Amino acid sequence: TGTQDPARTAFDRAVREFRHERPWLIDDVDRGGAEAFDYRHPTEGTVLYYGLRESPDGDEQVLFAANMEGVPVDVSIEWLAGEVDGLPTGGWEVALSAPGLPDEGTAFELDNADAVVWTRDA
Repeated sequence: TGTQDPARTAFDRAVREFRHERPWLIDDVDRGGAEAFDYRHPTEGTVLYYGLRESPDGDEQVLFAANMEGVPVDVSIEWLAGEVDGLPTGGWEVALSAPGLPDEGTAFELDNADAVVWTRDA
């Protein structure tokens, strides 16, 4: 713990609290419904995972993108809308962003191990 950057520690804690407040995120992705989980094809030197989740009562949506390996990659809600059927492009707010990333916006450059999570009222 003495070697981890305090900003990364704060981010890790925020992620844990976010998930704790939404216990439904532990459930499997409903691939037959409005939810999605995939990665960019072809990978082009980066493993970019993305997904869309919806709360069981349908009042909140969670969208994420994460660069799990490789060179930096640009990601935006507009690009994700081309990958996730029916993804609305409006109303999203940044809920979590990796240290060094802005805490608002719809487009980011994700370095290796960076992630961003948006939420919106459904």
